Amino acid sequence: MTPSRRLPALSLFLILAVSLILASTALARPTSEEQVLIQDMAFVPSLGTLDANNLGIRPSNLGLIMYGLPPGGLEYPLGSGNPLVYGAGIWVGARVEDEIRVVTGWYTYEFGPGPIFEDGTWADASDPIYKVYKIVRGDTTSEDYLSWPSDQGAPLNQQGNPRIIGEQTLWCVYNDADSSLHNSEAGGTAPLGIEIQQTMYAFDTDGAFADVAIAELKIINKLGNMLDSAYVSIWSDPDIGSATNDLVGCDTTLDVGFGYNGSDFDDLYGMSSPCVGFDFLKGPENVAGEVLGMTAFSKHGALYDPVTYLETYNLMRGLQKDGAQVTNPVSGEITRYKVPGDPVAGTGWLDLPPADKRMVMSAGPFTMAPGDTQTVVIGIVVGHGADRFESIELMKANDRILQASFNNGFKWPWKPEFDARAGHDADAGRRLPETSEATPSEGGGLIIGSASEDRGWNVSVGPNPGRGMVTVRCHVPSPGHAEVKVFDTSGRVVHRAAIEGDPSGVSEWTWHGMTYDGEEMPPGIYFIRVRSGSRAETAKVILLR
Repeated sequence: MTPSRRLPALSLFLILAVSLILASTALARPTSEEQVLIQDMAFVPSLGTLDANNLGIRPSNLGLIMYGLPPGGLEYPLGSGNPLVYGAGIWVGARVEDEIRVVTGWYTYEFGPGPIFEDGTWADASDPIYKVYKIVRGDTTSEDYLSWPSDQGAPLNQQGNPRIIGEQTLWCVYNDADSSLHNSEAGGTAPLGIEIQQTMYAFDTDGAFADVAIAELKIINKLGNMLDSAYVSIWSDPDIGSATNDLVGCDTTLDVGFGYNGSDFDDLYGMSSPCVGFDFLKGPENVAGEVLGMTAFSKHGALYDPVTYLETYNLMRGLQKDGAQVTNPVSGEITRYKVPGDPVAGTGWLDLPPADKRMVMSAGPFTMAPGDTQTVVIGIVVGHGADRFESIELMKANDRILQASFNNGFKWPWKPEFDARAGHDADAGRRLPETSEATPSEGGGLIIGSASEDRGWNVSVGPNPGRGMVTVRCHVPSPGHAEVKVFDTSGRVVHRAAIEGDPSGVSEWTWHGMTYDGEEMPPGIYFIRVRSGSRAETAKVILLR
């Protein structure tokens, strides 16, 4: 969202001051008159800070996993003041008997803090016990640890203590039962009657997990409505530095929607702008018991936000706002996914022109009978390479690592049979983490597959970790060659070379841990990317000395 259309910048000090007088502001959406819509609320939203690694995320108990305060709901890298996402929230829509109902967490809020009780009443949203709780590994004396609200649904570990996942865990609960909050232009329907328990966590480690976070959403149908044709969506307003020159896209093989810079140079990030993605690591289950991934992806510019509940529900289903089907202008096929092309290769349907963009990625349809529960797990993934296209590749590489690790219950090192490309396959074992107390450690030599449909294209790197050198092996036809680049964790290219094709079909190239000028690189984590034509694979390696 463009800065000129936002609420005046508020410091965290001001937020605290505002909370003392029980006043608050909502995320701002521009109206057709270029004014700001401010929601009058009788309670103060609670904000949290997830800052365990390179991501600075500000979730709220209003249906938002990223609350839009300066420098944004997602700041990257942490402490830089650079916005990567303005705001991101949860939408749920369903058919209740003969009517469509939706609830939206975006620029205005239709969720209220707290749970729905067994008698059908709901929490007093102004009660300060309904807040975003934060616990940190190793700290068992903090106020939030000692007052951990397990009676509200906050998770416990097997020992009956607050469940800490990763380095930091944030938890809150909210519901849509209060009809007086349903006054968004994009919503405004009767409540669905759902409660959502939101758990967010991140790992403090090097490599891919330094640039990812996870949000688990436990959705409970509590007010006796039968929810048919239901969808859950992640709405987001990515701002890759400057808000006015962004593009978005989706990768249907990874269940990920992403935002990236629309030009080679950004006012804040310069020539090296990052890419941010949202992934359904685990979607809801449909009536057949199948775990859904991303089933639709919609996008639009700042002046085309939905202004009725039907437009919102249509976007969630992968339709045009008026309910018309979407046609891929490149293939001519009817689709539920807008702009699924490959920006790196420059192929397929791509998002143009750059502007202030929003994206809505959805999973559905599914059904919820009264009392039913659905659990949805969202991965927040960043890639930061030498340029905007390298950042897309690194985001997808990090996403494959995250999905493979999630599939494996965050058990480290990875089992050798886990391949990141299997993340969308039925036999990949998508499930919730079983061992949540473990902190990731490097190792395992995971090979990151490409999104290419050519499964014959494969790259391996070893030994990994390698002491002073690593060897890249790949199938390159002869005659021909593949380009190889080595990146450090900042995205800087430290070495490049060409792998020539071999008549045997297997070619090798060894990196001796040096730059092109013969300068010895320090031990640490590096990324090796191999490209041949439109095919590319990236592997993370650890260099030892």
